[in-house]
Amino acid sequence: MKTRLLLLFLVVSGLSCQNRDKTNTDKEPEKTEMTFDKERWRVTNDEAYAYRDKMVDDLINNKKLKKLKKKAILELLGAPDRTDSDYLFYTIRQKRMFILPLQTKSMVIKLKENDSVEWIKMHE
Repeated sequence: MKTRLLLLFLVVSGLSCQNRDKTNTDKEPEKTEMTFDKERWRVTNDEAYAYRDKMVDDLINNKKLKKLKKKAILELLGAPDRTDSDYLFYTIRQKRMFILPLQTKSMVIKLKENDSVEWIKMHE
């Protein structure tokens, strides 16, 4: 019982911690968007994609992706993190606690029968 309470306390404490350091306001704000880059799209660090969250808006808004067939999408973006029949799932961002995923943001591409794109949506 004590072990469970201690574990619960640690989990709640870890989730409630936030970096609230506002002392250095002279810094330039971090760039939140970047132009899509095929090589950077595939870069990972600590099992997370380093640049996808900053590039996904450019990728979707460009409309080029919507004109591609499945083969061209795979050449551009690489293998999806998950597939389900005519759906391709690309992980954009994932918040984890240890090995457990807490929140995942994914780009989902729905393909038609002819392997062209039917729609692209973000899923959180």
